[in-house]
Amino acid sequence: MGDPFGISVNIGGLVQLADLVVNKIWPFLKEMKNQRSEISKLSSESIASQINLKADVKAVKEELFRRKELEARIELDEKRKKVLDFFGRVGPKENHAMSLKLRHEGTGLWLLKESRFNGWLQNCDSHIWFYGIPGAGKTILASLLIEKVFQLCKPSEAVAFFYCDYKDTAKQDPCYILASIASQIAIQHEKACEILEEEHKKIHPGTTDVKHLKPEILVSLLKKQFGLFDFTTLIIDGLDECGDNTAN
Repeated sequence: MGDPFGISVNIGGLVQLADLVVNKIWPFLKEMKNQRSEISKLSSESIASQINLKADVKAVKEELFRRKELEARIELDEKRKKVLDFFGRVGPKENHAMSLKLRHEGTGLWLLKESRFNGWLQNCDSHIWFYGIPGAGKTILASLLIEKVFQLCKPSEAVAFFYCDYKDTAKQDPCYILASIASQIAIQHEKACEILEEEHKKIHPGTTDVKHLKPEILVSLLKKQFGLFDFTTLIIDGLDECGDNTAN
């Protein structure tokens, strides 16, 4: 039978050795673990930083694209504004604003109930002519009609108007009248605006004023624009103040 104490001693020595190894190595293992944790943390932070950097770069690119797109739109809008101003340099806004200001509440409402007015409003290729002595209030009625037609206008329809004025020779010129109508129609449909821009390219810079154009050119332009809509309503006030040639 062997010596159990010898075995015990050997086992005890191994335990001591193991304790020694653990005591000596453990700090290194702990340090390695800490470093590994630190490396993992740094790695995560690095990945997060890269993701954030990519996000920042993407955001910068998107912002640059947005600005370029905005600049292009502004430039396009400026070009279009020049075209619209070229054709609409003589417009009806001031006359319309003044007529609305002069109209008393309730004035002309009888007209909206007239069967002839409603028949004109609802039927294509129909015409209605209002006549009366000077100062009878036809211009005030015209402003009422314009407002009413705009209220009833559908997206597939167009409306344009003009006030001829015996006190302003430009507002008696057929070319200015037709050009103003074309400019108004252009802002109601993208394609109508493109048609106007194409016409502008043909005549500009050779022609500096629409009054130098032939009325037939503007009539042809308007026909192209009108073809884009189901229905186009025109209201012209004071044609009798412009002479027979303009009225025709």
